[in-house]
Amino acid sequence: MNIKKVLFIFRYKFIRIDNCQWLFTSHNGDYSDNSKALSEAVHLLYPKIKIVWAVNNSKSSLLPTYVKTVSFNSKEHIKERARSKVLIDNVYCENSFFLNKNELLKNILKRMLLKLLKKNQKCYGLWHGTPLKRMGNEQHGNENITGFICNNLTLITGNTYTSEIMNRLSFGNLKCISLGLPRNDILFTGNDNTITLKEKLKLPKGKKFLLYAPTFRNDGHNTDGINPKRSGIEQLELLNIDSLLSALCQRFGGDWIFVCRFHYHVASSVDWNEINIKYHSRVLCGNISDDMADYLKCSDALLTDYSSAMFDFALTGKPCFLFIPDLEYYQNHERGFYIPIDELPFPSAESDKDLIKTILDYDETQFNSSVKVCLEKLGNVDDGNACKRVAKYIFDENYI
Repeated sequence: MNIKKVLFIFRYKFIRIDNCQWLFTSHNGDYSDNSKALSEAVHLLYPKIKIVWAVNNSKSSLLPTYVKTVSFNSKEHIKERARSKVLIDNVYCENSFFLNKNELLKNILKRMLLKLLKKNQKCYGLWHGTPLKRMGNEQHGNENITGFICNNLTLITGNTYTSEIMNRLSFGNLKCISLGLPRNDILFTGNDNTITLKEKLKLPKGKKFLLYAPTFRNDGHNTDGINPKRSGIEQLELLNIDSLLSALCQRFGGDWIFVCRFHYHVASSVDWNEINIKYHSRVLCGNISDDMADYLKCSDALLTDYSSAMFDFALTGKPCFLFIPDLEYYQNHERGFYIPIDELPFPSAESDKDLIKTILDYDETQFNSSVKVCLEKLGNVDDGNACKRVAKYIFDENYI
């Protein structure tokens, strides 16, 4: 952070708030996810709200004309944050900090900065999934986290299970409420828009799609240490794609295509030219859209490992399989799980050979029954109306 930006932060408190302005962000500068879905709903439901988005410059052309855009993490971004009545993103709205053991000075500075940023603003984090992997101080390697502090922050989740976990990880300092995830509303709509979506995603017509979506690996530490090769590329090399697609064709019928979407933490580091050459263009890029929901909507089956996308995709009733060749390491050394893998409703395999067998043995009736029980246990509230519900909740809190 340069000195000009630091000095500007000190002016933050004195910028007058515009009571009609809401600021949206997503994944460090994308135009995507729950924030995008909610932003578009707010414009339709409450057109007098001034919507501002902070995005990376490369994303600015994606935004509707009614949106004011500023460059993410810029001086203008900070200024619009200070001016906005409502702050919305898909994490913690940058108005929060974790406190760490043996970091007394840093903890004091965090408290001071949080106090400096405190204004008559309300912040809403639209949490980006259902946690299977352990997080915060409950994750391997994060035992030094001793607290969590925030300003006027409400976390909105898709189920009561997530709310309970996030409340615990925030040491009770977060207000958590389960209203549904706005991004998942698209999963409840008809198929009228899938043709347009497939064109947007550059997916061929008349095919069935298997979406492969591995999560990122970081050896239990912060995401600065991620390894793109370990976050999907190594796992991809273990798959016999021709046999996999053949098994899908045999079990479900149709002509299948393999689409690979890397986690947003590593997507920019993946060399797609190398992948195209290695796999003779049989692996299609699944990172054309920032929105995972677009791909979930268009896909006929999902293959993942530990990604929370499995819980979102469960809402569609379509088949989901887990390919988990590094299960023992991930479970015992990297992140760990809140729910044991063998208690999930999704058929799993630790080898390519077992994955083929799992697909061929897929029992639709048993799968649907298990998924229904799982969603009920999670306390799922997604029903296709989350956008309206969340928009109304935020609007009422600030204006009624």
